[in-house]
Amino acid sequence: MELMEPQNELWQEPKKEVVIHREIRRLTWRNVGWEFAEAFNINRGLLYTMRGLTLHPARTIKEYLNEGRFQVLNPIRYFILVVGIVLFVAARKGYFERTSEAFKVEVNGDADPEKVHQAEERIAEAYQEYFVKYQNFWSIGSIALTALFTWLFFLKSGYTYLEHLVINTYIFLHTYWIFFIGLLLDIADGIWLIAYFAAYVVMMMVVFKQLTGKRWVSAILRMLAAMVINFTLFGALMASAVIWYALK
Repeated sequence: MELMEPQNELWQEPKKEVVIHREIRRLTWRNVGWEFAEAFNINRGLLYTMRGLTLHPARTIKEYLNEGRFQVLNPIRYFILVVGIVLFVAARKGYFERTSEAFKVEVNGDADPEKVHQAEERIAEAYQEYFVKYQNFWSIGSIALTALFTWLFFLKSGYTYLEHLVINTYIFLHTYWIFFIGLLLDIADGIWLIAYFAAYVVMMMVVFKQLTGKRWVSAILRMLAAMVINFTLFGALMASAVIWYALK
């Protein structure tokens, strides 16, 4: 795999002027495919971005960070599109109602069934109130926290925190499509969750390895450290919010 140049060597000045060249081809049978690609915006925008993030994720992200911002879809637009579609399908498929069932616990002989039932209802209500209702903000918080730790663990790579934010946004959103596919095909939650997490971890390692030029062992260890710390803090924060609401 090719190693990328450090980002600080590519941006010696705070801005660059980009001239966009549009290509026009004669209408022939040979160029029909190219015309269709232009018509459906495959050569830039959403489909260009999805194809690039699937086949060449590091190169596509690097393209956006440098001079390809008129071809690669803006991460903010990509976030609104992906999260909006996934949450809409999740709500229609009753995903959040199913996950609320996970808060049910077995009642042993000494426990008061009525109190246990009330506790379950409060926790499920807190989950709906603080997680489901504000999932967009939880997603943004998760990306921002992950970006902080990847920035710290890859500090010498030359990327700013905001650039790490962009990198992590693309990775989070592109692997989020697995969530969408799992919902759409009614795949068992455990299976698609494993697939989603595996894809997320692999894409993180590949992208940061290529963008920073680190050796595989170094890149993997840094990524694992960043992800473990992030998941621990984020999970604790989310659990604390749900428990606080349930107990207040």
